Amino acid sequence: MEEVKDWGSGGETPSRDFFEICQPGTHLAGQAKNRRHKMLNDLIIFKKSYDFSKWLFNHTNKFPKSHRFSVAVKIENGMLEFLRCITVANHRKQKLPLLRTADEELISLRIYFRLSHDF
Repeated sequence: MEEVKDWGSGGETPSRDFFEICQPGTHLAGQAKNRRHKMLNDLIIFKKSYDFSKWLFNHTNKFPKSHRFSVAVKIENGMLEFLRCITVANHRKQKLPLLRTADEELISLRIYFRLSHDF
C-alpha cells in the first residue's frame, strides 16, 4: 500500500481516493459505508417530498386565476419551507425542532389543499 502524504497544509492532492485507502475490513471503511447508507436513508423523505413538490408546482399553475395568487402561492411557499426544514434537519444533530417546524408546515398545507379542492 502506498504511503499517503500529508496534503492538508502543503496544497498537494492525495494520491488515492478516500475509498481506495480505506480497504474493506478496516475501521474507516466501515464508517464510510455506514455514513453513505445513513445519508441515503435520511434522504428518503426529501426525495419523495421533492418529487411531490415538482408535481405540485405544475398543478398550481392550473389553478383559476382568482386563486392562483392567493392559495397557490401559499401552497408553493409552504412546500418550499417544508423542503428547507427537512433538508437542514438532515444535516443537524438536533433534528427535532426543525422536524416540528416541518410538521407545522404540513398542517398548514393540508388546510390549503382542502381549500384548493373546494374551488
